[in-house]
Amino acid sequence: MALDYGLDLIQQSNGEYICVCPFHADVNPSMRIYPNSNSFHCFGCQAGASIFEFVMRMENIEFKEALYRLAERAGYNSTFVLRDIEIHEMNENFNSQRDQIEKILYISAKRIYTTILNSGIVSKKVLFERFEKLWCWYDRQQYIFDKKRFIGQDSNQLVVILYRFHEVFLQKLQELEKELLQGVNNVE
Repeated sequence: MALDYGLDLIQQSNGEYICVCPFHADVNPSMRIYPNSNSFHCFGCQAGASIFEFVMRMENIEFKEALYRLAERAGYNSTFVLRDIEIHEMNENFNSQRDQIEKILYISAKRIYTTILNSGIVSKKVLFERFEKLWCWYDRQQYIFDKKRFIGQDSNQLVVILYRFHEVFLQKLQELEKELLQGVNNVE
C-alpha cells in the first residue's frame, strides 16, 4: 500500500514499518504502518485508521472509490457488487460528533504523553512502547467500527458504540497514565 505512494519504508523487527508521514511536515519517521491489521498511525499529527483512510487521504477520494481501487489492486476487477452506500450517509452531525470526540482523545493522549515525557519518570523507549500499544488497540477498534459503519449497521446503534469505544479508550489512557506514574519500577 504505502510503496504505491513512494514512501520510504523502514521495516522493524516486529514486521511493522515506519516512515516519514505524508500528511504533515514531518522530518523524522513518525508514522507506523501495521500490516497485520492493514492500518497506520502517525505519532506526529495523529493521523491513523485503516488502509481505506490512507488511500482516501493520499488520493483525496471518497471511501467507495478507495474501496474499488484497493479491490482492483488485490485482483478484483469489478467482479463484485457493492450497493450504493455513501460512508457519510449517517449525516454530517454524526461525523462532526466523531471528529470532536477524536480531537478530545488526541489532545488528552498528547497531554499525558508530553507530561510523562517531560517528567523523565520513565524512559522514552518505555513510554513510546506503551503508548504505541494503546494506539494499536485504538486503531484496531476504529477499523472494526468503520467496518460496522460500512456494512450499514443502524446509525443509532453506531452512536452508542462510538461513545462506548471512546470512553473505553479514555479509561485505558487514564490507567496507562496511572501505571506509568505510580508503577515506574514495574514498567521498566
